[in-house]
Amino acid sequence: MRHPFTQPPLANTLEHTGRRTPAAVQILAAACKELQAAYGRILWAKVAERLPGRTDSHCARAYDNLVKHKRVRSDAVAGTK
Repeated sequence: MRHPFTQPPLANTLEHTGRRTPAAVQILAAACKELQAAYGRILWAKVAERLPGRTDSHCARAYDNLVKHKRVRSDAVAGTK
């Protein structure tokens, strides 16, 4: 058994797809809005299924950054005005 500190980090083993494209941002926002309306919360694993090469954690962090920087209005995702 290898020592945990000598194993490569998980992020290095995942395929890195680079920066988010405008199309990926639209898919992310649409998926979050749809899942919020359907389930009352965002299911990150289901969002990740729509964005190949991304994990649920990647999607959650990307969405948090988008909302934090006001690229996606939080009330638009929640379905209210």
